[in-house]
Parts: sequence; C-alpha cells; structure tokens
Amino acid sequence: MYYAFGNLICNYIKNKTSIIKPCDVIYYTGSKAVLNEYKFDEGTAFSKLNSIDYEHFSMSGSEEKPMLEKESYMVFIDQYLPFHPDAKINGFLDIDPKGYYRNLNEFFNRLEQRNGMKVVIAAHPKAIKYKTHDYFNHRTVYWGVTNELVKNAKLVIMHFSTSVSFSVLYNKPVVFVSMPEIKSMNWNYHHLILVFAEALGACYYFLDNDWTLNEEIQVNDRKYEDYKYAYLTTTETECSINGVNLMKSLLTL
Repeated sequence: MYYAFGNLICNYIKNKTSIIKPCDVIYYTGSKAVLNEYKFDEGTAFSKLNSIDYEHFSMSGSEEKPMLEKESYMVFIDQYLPFHPDAKINGFLDIDPKGYYRNLNEFFNRLEQRNGMKVVIAAHPKAIKYKTHDYFNHRTVYWGVTNELVKNAKLVIMHFSTSVSFSVLYNKPVVFVSMPEIKSMNWNYHHLILVFAEALGACYYFLDNDWTLNEEIQVNDRKYEDYKYAYLTTTETECSINGVNLMKSLLTL
C-alpha cells in the first residue's frame, strides 16, 4: 500500500513539474524487477543485468578456495533479528533473545540428530555480539563467507534473507523457519518467510510448542528455475558478467 501511494505521488510530481527527471537508462534484474513508473518515460532505455548474488555465484566457479568445513554440514543464514539496529529505527517491537535462540538451537539439535551432521552459522555482518557471546551453543560462526558456506552445504536454514539467492543458484534444499517471537516482533517478517517458502516450494516450520520434524526436504526444480529468472538473472545476461553487459548497453546509447 505504501509503495503504491509513494509511486502515485511521484508520478503526479513528475507529470506536473520538472522536479523529477526521468532516467535516460534503467538497469534491472529479472522478469519481476520492480520498475517505478515515475523514473522513466518514452525516451528511457532499459537494459538487463545480473543481480549481485548472481555475479558472486558466477565468479565462485572460477575461484579455487579451501573448504571451510571438512565434514558435511548444514548452514543457518543469520539475520541478527534480536539485536539488528534496523528494528529500533523502524519502531518494531523487541524480540526476546532467550526465546529466539532457544527455539533455534532446539531446532538445530533435532536437525543434527536426524541428518547426522552439524549446523554452522553464516552470521549477519552486523552481528558483533556473536564475537563475545555464545548464542548458538558452541556452533561455529562465520562472517563474510555466506556464498562459500551455501555452496558446500547439504541444507540451508533461514528466515527471509535475500541470500536465499545462493540456495537457488547452487540448487540447495532450504528450510524456512518462523516462530512466535518473530511473528510478535513484526507480522510482515513472518509473512515474508511464508512467501519465500511458497515461492520456492520449500519446507517451512513454525517453532512453537507443538512442532515435529517430519517433512522430507527436497528441491522444487521448477520453482527454483522460476525464481532464478524472476529475480536473479535473464537468459540474455546469465552467460556474461555485468561489466560486459554494462559496456554493451552503453555503446548502444
């Protein structure tokens, strides 16, 4: 609703004044890229690019890096929800750290017991508290290597991070997790988790007092493919890097 209202106001300003100048060229990624109408007119050129995550994915294929873990593992994509500064900026309710991490660790315990491998943590870049406090019951925490961790993981666990892109590109099964603490903090966060799970045909758990680990975790190839071309790349750009794509578009202006 807020997006539509903002777009309406900006369109009105563009049409009635010269304050907003339409773009000469707009670069976008995927068939479902959001294109604000007030940013373009009949003279605007459109050019396709890959997403940043797709660029990292493409480059990782040519880079030889040592394995971060020697044995099979699952990875949790952390979003630092109990302590993320954006929560206070946006006026969200505080999330109870004890309940949040207790629920997560219990879920990890059951996954580890069932799958016979450990969970490691891909920490959010702002997760400075993890450097001085153990919130994950002695599990290994990594910073700045989400791409590499997902690439070699057997399973990815997450809430609603856009790093789901790496799971799609590496064709990794994903488990989406919500809980009462997240739903109470911000219902939109909880809804985003449901949206991601539906979009990828993935497994979803709500960690209340009455949940069981009983679903077979698989990849929905068709939905992964749809997501890839909807948000991450295009058939025209997927085989080249953005530097080349950008140069081609500039030469045609």
